[in-house]
Amino acid sequence: MVSSFLDDTPEHELLLKQKLQNYVDVIFSAEFQAEYGELEAKQFAIFIKCLEPPHPEMISLVDAIAAHLAEFEISLVLEGGDS
Repeated sequence: MVSSFLDDTPEHELLLKQKLQNYVDVIFSAEFQAEYGELEAKQFAIFIKCLEPPHPEMISLVDAIAAHLAEFEISLVLEGGDS
């Protein structure tokens, strides 16, 4: 996922959550697991590449989502700017 500035508006928060949910849905789909292997057998990662450092509130949100996804062996990595 590539993003420009992630500010702390409710719109950006909702868009980020929706995008991440879409990626997670794909990872859990039967088609994805048939092609790339069972989720339990592998570690998957979602990378968020930001062109500018995100707002601190968005960094906190990503950290919270990352902690939740880690329970399912999915890594969430935030890259870009000086975040």
